[in-house]
Amino acid sequence: MLTLYQLLGIRETPWNVELHPITAAELIDSKSEIKNHGIDCTIEFSGSGTYFREISFDGALSHSAILPAKVKRAKLSRGVVVAPYLSEAGCIIDSVCYDAASGELAVAAQLAPGQPLDVTIVIPVRSSLTASCPDIIIVPKSVDDGGKTFIVRSKQAKIILQVQ
Repeated sequence: MLTLYQLLGIRETPWNVELHPITAAELIDSKSEIKNHGIDCTIEFSGSGTYFREISFDGALSHSAILPAKVKRAKLSRGVVVAPYLSEAGCIIDSVCYDAASGELAVAAQLAPGQPLDVTIVIPVRSSLTASCPDIIIVPKSVDDGGKTFIVRSKQAKIILQVQ
């Protein structure tokens, strides 16, 4: 079952259910039913590309590809990245908020003592990232993706990135 989920772009980690844009070619437009914290959840993928253009959970726009608890419907459209979003996290995510006016993406997480905040953020190509905390490390995840994907690490349980 896990292999089928991975083919559909659904990855379960010890902390979260992550939704990934890369799937088998035959599954570009797909609809899946899963259990999300004991609740039936429909996940719909559409479009093409290696990033998400738009993400919504229960009809509300989101800036996270991490499936929140209790969500009943997730819709993810692939395409050109138009706003930053949280792609992966090595910890439990409490919230992700994006303020388009200020360009800030705020990620709050639950961490065990000594556990660093380790997340991957996808940003539009035209943007650059500046961190609001001096101990944040931002490194490109891959040299092949044109600078769209960054791994962000911090010793804090909350991180605010400003996208310019």
